[in-house]
Amino acid sequence: MKPVVIVRRIRKPLKEAQLKQIVNAWNRMIDAKAGNPWWKKISCEEKASENLIYIKGKSKLLFFVFDENKKPIGDIQGRILAGKYVEMGYWLDPKKFGKGYMAEALKKVLRYLKQKGFKKALFATPKKNIKSRALLLRIGAKQAGTETRKRMGKRWLYRKYEVLLK
Repeated sequence: MKPVVIVRRIRKPLKEAQLKQIVNAWNRMIDAKAGNPWWKKISCEEKASENLIYIKGKSKLLFFVFDENKKPIGDIQGRILAGKYVEMGYWLDPKKFGKGYMAEALKKVLRYLKQKGFKKALFATPKKNIKSRALLLRIGAKQAGTETRKRMGKRWLYRKYEVLLK
């Protein structure tokens, strides 16, 4: 059975209670040592404010992911490139890992992007993040190469993926 997922594009700041729920979900992810290795160095307040920057300017997209109880459980961010491509990132509360929430949320966001006329969604995930790679393959992404990025003084190998929005 598919999980009930609500995805909402955010265009203005959240209410304080919703923001607090997002911060709590972020803290659970840090505590579970899930996600990308450098995230544990970022406080939940920094991450929440960093992601809320996405609602400013026309080249940014931010979607919050809610569960069936309308509780925020993660987000999907996008940066518009050359007017027709979107570079995307995402995170999810570890309590919801493995239940299909992010796969369903990404599918909904990809449909939205297609309706808006975008041609391609681009993703990059650290080579060591096996769960994220599996998720991208599950939603139909194809590997499109590798790249090295510098984070926290180290070099990380990333696998790049793309989804054609036909």
